[in-house]
Amino acid sequence: MRTTWGLWGGAAAVALFVAACDGGDSGTTGGTGGTGAAGGSGGSGAGGAQPATCEGQPDVLDVAGTWAAYGVLTASITGKPGSLVSVCPPDQEGQATLLLLVTMEQDSDPKALKNVKASLCAVDLPAVTAVAGTCDPGTEAAVTTQISIPPALLDAFPSLSATAVSGSLAATAPGSDVTLEQFVVTAGASTTGANLPTWNADAPGCDAFDVGHTNQCEMACVSDCSALVDHDSDTFPGISLDVCGRTQDDEGKPCNTTDPAAAGVTIQGRAFAALEVNPQFTGVAKSSCELSGTVASDVRYTVVGADVTLAGTPISVAAALDALPTLNVKPDQSALKLVRVDGKYGTPNLMIDPGDPLAACKAIIAKKNELF
Repeated sequence: MRTTWGLWGGAAAVALFVAACDGGDSGTTGGTGGTGAAGGSGGSGAGGAQPATCEGQPDVLDVAGTWAAYGVLTASITGKPGSLVSVCPPDQEGQATLLLLVTMEQDSDPKALKNVKASLCAVDLPAVTAVAGTCDPGTEAAVTTQISIPPALLDAFPSLSATAVSGSLAATAPGSDVTLEQFVVTAGASTTGANLPTWNADAPGCDAFDVGHTNQCEMACVSDCSALVDHDSDTFPGISLDVCGRTQDDEGKPCNTTDPAAAGVTIQGRAFAALEVNPQFTGVAKSSCELSGTVASDVRYTVVGADVTLAGTPISVAAALDALPTLNVKPDQSALKLVRVDGKYGTPNLMIDPGDPLAACKAIIAKKNELF
């Protein structure tokens, strides 16, 4: 019989939701917008950067080189029908962001792009506010929970380069349409898509409060422990994400993610997981220095364990999975912008060595607000 978990389990499920995005075992798709915060319609992006001037660019588009890419997926956040947890207020909206290092080459036919490679530099997921039970917008019991990327995982992301893909330009003059094939980057697992390892809360004993909290993969509860990869080298299954949930009374309190039993915020700990993003870009080559358009991407996320407490009380993995809300990406508000960062045509030269993606990503992260 499934454990009855009420208020405590419900609040913890909210915590893990922020990481899981789409219920833990299904994808979230962003589509064909063009006016999001990444500058899809030619705007300056998140940091107020000016559009690239691209001094002395040739008449024929030259897009071979090194680029930084910033994508924004705007999404509505909803809860599962019948869940013990309610997203509150019910019509929340959030943004997931992607930051990537991209390199590409042009074929002898300048409209053909080849050897297009992407390294994931950073992912940010939206916070959500929810309550256990029915939503009362005036309640003071709401918990706002946010996932964050620990330094070890941030350093691991760049090594997870996607397989090289192709792309194409519709024409050779600035203003041409451009398309890049889908990149696929997976962290925490050797499998992809629907085959990502996941927690089976219906298996015998997998709803217990004392399983899934350690650095041992629970073979009876996880669909495929052998497919998990400790990319962040912290000895825990898959990758680890920090989880912090705060009420109005938590101001100034620490979030002890590695020691969740210690005094701190209302919800704290880590989720063990596998993560996949697979952005596909379609847009316009405004110049040889700037590409701007839309991004379609799943943010596919599966939980394979957790060490999370609510007010110092451990929460079962099964209880959390019972109430994971859904992030529904809005296709008309998801955008991706690429800017050249190799110094060509007067663009910023970040002195990036594509052979050292970690250093390259750190350089891009440090200059993000200036670039976008």
